[in-house]
Amino acid sequence: MADEQTPTESQPTTPTDDAPLGDAGKKALDAERDARKAAEKEARDAKARLAQIEADAQKAKDAEAAEQGKWKELAEKRDADLAEATSKLTATTTELDTLRTYVTDDIVAAVKVLPKALVAFDPGEDAPIAQRLAWLTKAKAAAAELDKQTPRGNGGDPKPGGNPKIDADKAVANARRRISI
Repeated sequence: MADEQTPTESQPTTPTDDAPLGDAGKKALDAERDARKAAEKEARDAKARLAQIEADAQKAKDAEAAEQGKWKELAEKRDADLAEATSKLTATTTELDTLRTYVTDDIVAAVKVLPKALVAFDPGEDAPIAQRLAWLTKAKAAAAELDKQTPRGNGGDPKPGGNPKIDADKAVANARRRISI
């Protein structure tokens, strides 16, 4: 389950420009995503507990109905349960597809602000979303590390001056000319 991630963002994030978000924007976006993941986990756990309780209660009812010989009622109940489950499955599938689109759009927007050297390691649009999200997390960390490094080059600006020996020889020659006049 650690590899499975199910985002539930209800509104797409549309990038307005290609400018980086900045530290505050990145922190806010990461905090929002972390909060969303925690809320999703709590909701999934609560739904699972509720479903288990309902299933146990239904089993007890079914056993009682079967003992009383209410087969027709039991069959109708099963048909209604199947129709309800099919409806929920369809709604959940639609929601999953919508969320998958939103997350993919978020990934595309985040990739646009990463250095090209890191984008080269993107697993691609055909890769599973969980794999791309894992890569994106690592790429953001690497980009932050690259930003911290000092730029490399030829060093500081050259200092004006000249060769001190040549300058001293010229000064001596100038002084001799002034004295000999």
